[in-house]
Amino acid sequence: MGFLMSRKEKIKLTIDLFKAIILALLTGLFGIFGYAVIHYKSIDTIQLIAIILGVGIIVLAFYLIVRYIIRQLDELEKIE
Repeated sequence: MGFLMSRKEKIKLTIDLFKAIILALLTGLFGIFGYAVIHYKSIDTIQLIAIILGVGIIVLAFYLIVRYIIRQLDELEKIE
């Protein structure tokens, strides 16, 4: 017989996974800002567009993940 997880355990595991993903996104965001600060005098238009696009994608992903985590926490609260 296989290992069966309860709904509560799955939600907790999902939240932990997304916390790790948030940490990776924040690391990427700080990396982009660090690059931009160090090389601000030599950044050309294409690099600027890539920086803005990268920051936008990371912020959007961060927003969606936080929204998902909040929904999961609400569901976890209903279960308990």
